[in-house]
Amino acid sequence: MRWTHPVLTAVVAVLSIGVFGHWIAVQPPPVSADGTLPLLVELAFRLAKSTTPGVTQTLLALVAAVGIAACVLALVLTVKIPDNAAARRLAASLAWICVAVAYFYFVWPYPDQRGILLGESPSAATRFAADFVGYLAVAAGLWQLGRFFELYPRPIAPEDWKVFIRSLRAHDEALARQGWRARVYPRAWLERKIDPESTYKYDQGQGPHQGHRTMALLVFGAAAITAGDAWMRSLPRVVRGQDPLAMVAALVMGVGVAIFLLSILRNFRIVEFHHARGLPDDRLRIEWIYSTMLAAGLLALGVVLVGLALFFLLVVGTGQASVEHSADAYMMAPMAFGVPFFSFAFLASVAASIFYRGAVDPRLAARKVTVWWLLGAAVAILFVFVERAVAVRIVQWLGMPSDSGYVLAGALVAGTVAPIRKHAEELMTALVGRVLPIEQLMDGERRVVVVAMCDLSGYTALSVKDEKQALLIAALLHRNAAVISKAQGGRLVKSIGDAVMLEFPDADRAACALAKLHAEFPAACRAMGFEPLPVHSGAHLGEVVVGHDGDLFGQTVNLAARLQGEAKSGQIVVSDAFIAGRVGAPAEAHRALGPRRLKNIPDAVDCHELVEVV
Repeated sequence: MRWTHPVLTAVVAVLSIGVFGHWIAVQPPPVSADGTLPLLVELAFRLAKSTTPGVTQTLLALVAAVGIAACVLALVLTVKIPDNAAARRLAASLAWICVAVAYFYFVWPYPDQRGILLGESPSAATRFAADFVGYLAVAAGLWQLGRFFELYPRPIAPEDWKVFIRSLRAHDEALARQGWRARVYPRAWLERKIDPESTYKYDQGQGPHQGHRTMALLVFGAAAITAGDAWMRSLPRVVRGQDPLAMVAALVMGVGVAIFLLSILRNFRIVEFHHARGLPDDRLRIEWIYSTMLAAGLLALGVVLVGLALFFLLVVGTGQASVEHSADAYMMAPMAFGVPFFSFAFLASVAASIFYRGAVDPRLAARKVTVWWLLGAAVAILFVFVERAVAVRIVQWLGMPSDSGYVLAGALVAGTVAPIRKHAEELMTALVGRVLPIEQLMDGERRVVVVAMCDLSGYTALSVKDEKQALLIAALLHRNAAVISKAQGGRLVKSIGDAVMLEFPDADRAACALAKLHAEFPAACRAMGFEPLPVHSGAHLGEVVVGHDGDLFGQTVNLAARLQGEAKSGQIVVSDAFIAGRVGAPAEAHRALGPRRLKNIPDAVDCHELVEVV
């Protein structure tokens, strides 16, 4: 039986669900990190020592929930599409990784569960063999994940992969010769010539890199982690940071971890290939995964860097014990919590990609959900550690009672949430704009909507006489336009001085909203004690491109702006496409203005004035 066989995958997934479910039902207390656990497992359990047991329990519950979700997805793929080669690879990958996580984090640390699997007092050889099988399951999962990406959404032809690698090499070499890199990088490196044929081997047509050699390298990585871990645990705990043998063991283990991380990075490179050179439909499917992996990876890296910065800012110079204590809280905790959040985002994106049926364009959805939701989660986690650190320092510096110190710390942190969140969102938007390729920033979601432009007549003249009043009237227009458009199922896209851009799902709602805005705005101005300025608007129905920040682009936007320029004070001028999009509107609801020649619009546009909304 092949190890990707649906039956074997289903058995492994069900077994993993049983382990995760048993832990959630029993909730055994966390085991103390006494040096007998595998090192990568011990790091997570040390959170109980540096913070509270509840933190470790929360982390394990989160890991168990993500593991169950991954196993359920593997079972769904096994049942619904068992004959699809890519689905089999993905299901096997999820199942093998989950069974390894279940073994290391939910069996090994607990004597009762470990005794069922390994016996009451397992020997060193037994533990070594069991750990090696666990890490080997991780290696198998990573290898199967790479094979999945080679086959999904379409198999990669070796020649296409070679062209892709050549383009990346050319881009890297051109970048290295620009700016500061040209002065820093060695000249020999800049002048070298790399042949993709000799750098990327093709193992009997099995794809860019996921052949037998890659699997052998992953097995070597699993063996290196197991050997280094066992070597480290055989040394006395007090000399692990000083004994040269401990450094060698850590190096051996680091080599294995690096191999696993490189495998993950190479899988992302394959996703990048599909995104850059896939067919349009393939790009839509892979966009879910590409955007999520990119944004979630950046967020995870950001959380780790912030935790590292907090560690150096808040604990350096406070004593060795405090440094070790805070290192666990500020450096390990962000990484420990970041991995399950990243994994959940990846699972959701893969599921959305595989079962995508065209109902939602993934470009905007993946970026919004991944960036803002994960950013909020990351910031919330960091605030927990910041609040605790501030409370501890206040108690130490001022000699205050612990209760009052925590209350004051909570107030200080709460007072900084709003401005920090605002700046974090601004920085994240700028970061996404810098990192994402320019074609991805502009190739956003495409949809057919109504774009309306509303402007104030006489605003410039009023600004010369009374600038403050003019600004207040413009702000009132922005507010009324946002409220009225939202009530009709639309939205305020942006404000441009005294003008606003509105988006509506259909022409009927747009007509109702525009008529209501024109009718109610003068009364709103008079209620504020201002002499109202008339509004003139233009609207067009057509296809737009939604950018990563929600802005609209395309010829529809340009045409709406030109129609607004044709409107006189109080008029609503719309296009022939807008009139055609109205359902059941009577002929007297609009008045034909005839064809108009508009600036930078090649053909004449049949214009109409909205005079009645039914």
